[in-house]
Amino acid sequence: IAGYENSVPFTISETIFDNLVVDSMRYYFLQRQGIALTGANAGVWTHDVGHPQDASVPLESDANNTRDVMQGWYDAGDYGKYVNAGATAVSDLLWSYELFSAEFPDNQLNIPESGNGVPDILDEIRWELEWMLKMQDADGGFYHMVKSKGGDGRSEWDSDTTPDVSPDLRFIRDNDVAGWGTRTNVKPTSVTGDAVAALAHAAEVFAPFDAAFANELLVSAEAGWTYLQNNPQYIEPIKGAPYTIPYVDFESVSPPLASSCTANNGSIAPDCDDRAWAAAALYRATGNTQYRDYFDSIYQKLNTTFTSTSENAYGPGLVSIPAVLAYFAANNQTPAVLSDLTNQFNGWRDHMLTRSNNAIWQTTLLDADYYWGSNYPNLTTPLALAVGTTLLGSYDDAIVDLSRKSFNYTLGINSLQFSFVSGYGENSLQHPFSQIYNFDNKPGVPAGIMSGGVNEYNNAFLYSEFPAKNYQDNAAAWSTNEHTVYWNAVVVFHSALAAQEATTNTAPTPTPTPTQDPNATIVPTPTNTPIPPTATPTPAPTATPPAGSTTMNVPIAENLVSGNQTNDYTFAHIQDYALEVVCERQSTGPGQKYDYVDHVWEFTIPAGQEAQTFVAYAWKGSSGVDDLNLAYSADNVTFNDLLTLGTTWNMSQTVAMPAGLSGTIYIRLT
Repeated sequence: IAGYENSVPFTISETIFDNLVVDSMRYYFLQRQGIALTGANAGVWTHDVGHPQDASVPLESDANNTRDVMQGWYDAGDYGKYVNAGATAVSDLLWSYELFSAEFPDNQLNIPESGNGVPDILDEIRWELEWMLKMQDADGGFYHMVKSKGGDGRSEWDSDTTPDVSPDLRFIRDNDVAGWGTRTNVKPTSVTGDAVAALAHAAEVFAPFDAAFANELLVSAEAGWTYLQNNPQYIEPIKGAPYTIPYVDFESVSPPLASSCTANNGSIAPDCDDRAWAAAALYRATGNTQYRDYFDSIYQKLNTTFTSTSENAYGPGLVSIPAVLAYFAANNQTPAVLSDLTNQFNGWRDHMLTRSNNAIWQTTLLDADYYWGSNYPNLTTPLALAVGTTLLGSYDDAIVDLSRKSFNYTLGINSLQFSFVSGYGENSLQHPFSQIYNFDNKPGVPAGIMSGGVNEYNNAFLYSEFPAKNYQDNAAAWSTNEHTVYWNAVVVFHSALAAQEATTNTAPTPTPTPTQDPNATIVPTPTNTPIPPTATPTPAPTATPPAGSTTMNVPIAENLVSGNQTNDYTFAHIQDYALEVVCERQSTGPGQKYDYVDHVWEFTIPAGQEAQTFVAYAWKGSSGVDDLNLAYSADNVTFNDLLTLGTTWNMSQTVAMPAGLSGTIYIRLT
């Protein structure tokens, strides 16, 4: 069109989403633990068996009590494996298959199980389910997670290696942190409820393909239900456990939070939704009315968010809506309960469609919703609406339209003109926060990974007055570029929905895209031809100087005299907002404790350049804090005060350096 800039290249095709279905599912194969990824199935993304030590892992509370916990998926960028996050991912993937089975044939994903007569998506889900079964104790309860133990004995992070060469000890985390109680052998009722629901859902779907395995899943699910019945009190997760209600000392509540889902103060027990999900899924799988009766007795206490004007759908630890969807999917529901929930759901549907229509980007996200993993609620709400309306017989073009608009946002129709899915879009994700891909010494990342997206809350070095612009494509930024198995499940769902809506033909079986060339200009529709790897990574963008300056000078050396440091000055050269963190440390020995830090950076300022110091910093509050100071020196001996960094949470300041200052300059933090 004359007078307008050309758009990026794009393709019009009925099969435009087919490869995204494949790549977003292939993500799970590449996240597998307990298998060597060979070139025949993994392409260039090979490594030996990840964490072979998982074949014999002790309980954290009892080193002599070990079990085989091989298999499953690494949950995210770290190497943890979590039952409740996995349960959410499994359930959403099962809904993808149930609603769009034509999009998921056998021999689709080039995984070792391809060609066995079972849809590849179910083979991949089975890898997680078989691990989940291993996390169940003899009494029916489920342990929450497998983690790595670092040098501090409580590490939440893993060694900076690929999983096959990790030296870390592994453990099943089952006891409280010192100072937070003395519980051991903890099997949370919330986590157990989620596992029961996922296993019961899977038993229903696997029955036509492998009756024996489906029966194994159902037996395990019913044993988990027995555990819940035998433990009517709320058994909360250990302190700091991911994907759970924040730790509170519920053990001291008297009377205990009970299976009626009502606490002694009238509030709702945090595992009420997990128990309801378990009951509804078991009722669907078995038809046993004891499960229906339990659900009917508590459903009015569920925080479904159906009447909220601000909340979104669900996620691990918040599963009231999955419980309702499972109830919708059952037969012979109690008419009054079904009618009540249907009316609530339809009201929520209308509200969310209106919310989308009134939004700039046509999603259901509000300004306050750009938190960690904001891409997930953007896609879970239309997923829940698509599943619910299908089960109720009210699926229509409005639901399809919401899915498209929400997915369009994810794929680049947003304020950043950025696709949060690797390999899809001209300007797409290239640097996810990932232990695997950060340390594999291979250029690029696989296609089909969705990052968490915009986050206006958890990164003090990101700031925009526009909430939807707080984002960085940075491999060090867990706050925006984490990925998880349950986030990618919604990509699978919406790509399958889009593929089915595009054509009524039999779903094709495209060759998966094995690699992403980080230098390539990628047309939004991938082809069936793999993109070849490249030896040259994308060059890092240059930093943006503060207003009024022309050159950004970065440190050329540094010296940590005292304090604590994460990363170094060279790490900050990678790209904008790659962070070096310097913190105070506390004095040791008897007497009054105090905090201190002394760190010096070395810069070179060209002659004739007017210099300014620009600093962005974050303060993490605690008692007894004081200001920090920046000072400058031309000889690294005599320092002159430059700037005081006050106790402000998120701040940036610019201060002019004295005129005529050039050559080697030292900036000191004390």
